Amino acid sequence: MRTPRRPLAALLAAALLASLGLTGCGRSSSSTAPTPTNGTLADLLALIHSAYIPGAVLPPNVDASASLLATMELGGVRAASALFVSGTTLLPAGTVDVRVPLVPGPGVAQLALDQLSTPYLGVPQYAYTTLVSNPAGVTLPFDGASFHAFSVQGSGSFPAFSDSVQSVTPMSLTLPADMATVSRASDLTVTWTAAGADTSVYVTVLVTSAADSTRTAAGVLVRDSAGSTTVPAAQLGLLPAGGAKLGVARYRLRYAVVSGHRVGLACESTKLQSLTLD
Repeated sequence: MRTPRRPLAALLAAALLASLGLTGCGRSSSSTAPTPTNGTLADLLALIHSAYIPGAVLPPNVDASASLLATMELGGVRAASALFVSGTTLLPAGTVDVRVPLVPGPGVAQLALDQLSTPYLGVPQYAYTTLVSNPAGVTLPFDGASFHAFSVQGSGSFPAFSDSVQSVTPMSLTLPADMATVSRASDLTVTWTAAGADTSVYVTVLVTSAADSTRTAAGVLVRDSAGSTTVPAAQLGLLPAGGAKLGVARYRLRYAVVSGHRVGLACESTKLQSLTLD
């Protein structure tokens, strides 16, 4: 049985803070440049959270000590993000672009991610996302065949490189129904349509209490081709009765080494539904 997991940005933040021997919770921030202060823990958490679509579910094999370039889709919003990690610092990497199709086409264009920054303990920390300039999303294709290509200009802190990740397709859930009432005393079965045969695509599931977002129950990680998975009753029983969110993510994740730096490239599509836990 796998340990409970938290949403993507929260766990990445927690991993970075754990390496500093710190914990805490964040707030939203619109900071795009270092301020004259040393920076607070809330500022650091807000910076990391701002790079991701709220509700994205963490792939369980994410290495939070590695850099991560990701594309994501949730509720029709599509975005790209990047964190460049070295030890306990989020580094600048110059201009970071993702290739997107022109609308109307044909052709493609390089879309620059916004560089966000805030100081923490006197050290500037950096994150990249398309969500600031494009809050409604960008035109990345999620068709399972197209590749999402990143180009990193590089800086004195991180080397230049280009790489890509193959997209995944959005899923449709067949069980449970949205707004379903489910028993915490039984395993929860989750099924989906359009399961593919690609063995590098996985599905991960997370149930999060509406009353306390730190309390979660994780499903069994499976390949997409399985078409179904379960959230064990042993984990559901640890959540309080009442409202909850079911997050189901289809994702692809691979790692590369760039001049000694371990870099993850991920593509994820998440489906969110409401549940009532009985």
